[in-house]
This record gives sequence, structure tokens and C-alpha cells, in this order.
Amino acid sequence: MYDLRYIDDDSFTDTHWREYYEHLAAIKSKYKEHLSAISWQELKSRLLSFAEEEKAYNEAVIMSEGSVVGYMGLWVRHPGTPDQHPWAWFDALYDSIPESLVSFSGRHLLTLMNRHTVDEAHFASHDERITALARAWKAEKLNRLDESVLDEGSANSEILDQWRSNILRENKDLRHEFFLNYPERYVEQLSVFLKKCLLAMPREREDNFSWHVDEADLRRDGKWRERNNLPLYCIALFDSGDKLVALTEASVSPHNLESIDQLMTGVAEAYRGRGLANWLKVSMYHNL
Repeated sequence: MYDLRYIDDDSFTDTHWREYYEHLAAIKSKYKEHLSAISWQELKSRLLSFAEEEKAYNEAVIMSEGSVVGYMGLWVRHPGTPDQHPWAWFDALYDSIPESLVSFSGRHLLTLMNRHTVDEAHFASHDERITALARAWKAEKLNRLDESVLDEGSANSEILDQWRSNILRENKDLRHEFFLNYPERYVEQLSVFLKKCLLAMPREREDNFSWHVDEADLRRDGKWRERNNLPLYCIALFDSGDKLVALTEASVSPHNLESIDQLMTGVAEAYRGRGLANWLKVSMYHNL
């Protein structure tokens, strides 16, 4: 009933890319998720560029009777090392994922995990439809992170302006800097800081998972973003000794400036409780 076509396989034609893009756009539109206004050719270029660099990146389109009905994938960062980190994803244009598709996608995810010799994968369940799929797979809930949307129509401008003007005034020992991607002068500090923040992220189980972020990761990510015109925007706070103490990141496609994806935000433990995360997020919102 279902069939998988991997995006980097020779059998995956431009017709498949167009159908994949249309399906992806339909999912994002129906469930009010963000999709940058790019062409299917740009989507193809970006994903193939990433798959070429990351040999343990597997993304596939799910076909049924010749039509695209969903997509799934697994990406193992640092495969074969103690720091390997597997991410899995799935989506389909259904309010309720059919049981047959749940079973099919689950079997193939296990196949990919076996291929890369990983015994668990972190699965991104971004709404109730996909959370239900995760439950059907008997996946274990890992953390308490939720996604929200902020737009000009619903934002409380008064509170945002207060945060922006007052918080930094109360922290005069800090300076802020806005930059693109990861400047070489900060790569070492950023890699250490990001890893500390990721390790401190709230989790609902204690498994001593070791997040791995090193300087090579950041440089590789920056080069890929430059090639694919997908800049990472960063605002950082530094103490009087130029030590990084807080950071927020966002990504926005230059083809669609109406929506911003807020990414990592972290504050060093000694500086928490001052409202710095609020200031960073509001400043990013105003800057972009």
C-alpha cells in the first residue's frame, strides 16, 4: 500500500520533488506551520546539499498509489561515536494518521535505526497529530518544551517595550552584540556555551544523555547556511571580561520575512533570574 522514496536516490525525480514540495506546503498551510516561500528547486538544492554533507541523514517521501502522502526521516549526528545523536521526524496530511501508515512508518524508522546501529531516536512531535503517532509507537516523552507563535496582531507591545528598555538598563555590566551565523572570533565560546545550555535543558527522564556541540559543528553549519542563503541571526550578551553569558538564535528565509523561527535561547546559570532571556527574545523580534 505504501512505498518509500529517498530524496538522494537516483529514482527520486524532479516530478517527485515538485509533488513533495506541494505536499509539504499543503501540510504547513493546513496546520498553520511556517514554510519559507521558496521554490521546489531551492528545497531540492538545500536538502541534497545537507544530505551530501551529512552521510547519516536519511529523508524519504512516503508514496501511496503513485501519490505523496507523507514524509519521514532519521539523521544521526556524529554516527559511530560516543556522542552520536539520532533525530527522527514524520508528517502527513491527515488530521488522524491512519493506523496502516503509523505501522508502516514505525517499521521503516526501526529499519533506519538498525542500519545506523542506534537503539533510540529523539522524535520531533510538534502537534497533537504527531504526538498521537509517537504514543502509538510507544515513544517516551522526553521533555516539556512547547512551541508558541508570536505575531504583531497578538503581541502585547507595552510589555515587550518595557522588557526591552528596562532589563538592559538594570544590567549595565553587560554589553550586547548582533551577528550572523557564528563569527570565528566567538566559535570556541559558542560551542562551550551551547553545550552547557543543552545539557541543562529540562528533561523528564534521567539518562545522562551527552549533547555534543563542537567548533567543527558550528563552522560546518555556518558554511552550509552561507551556501544555501539561510542565515542564522544571533544576539549575544557579554560580561565586562567579554565572556559570553546569554544568547538567542533565530532563522528566517530571505524569501519570506513575515515569519521567524526562534531557535536556541540560553542564559548562563549565574545570570538567570534577571529577565535576560526576555530581553534577548524581544530584541530579536524587534531586530528582524
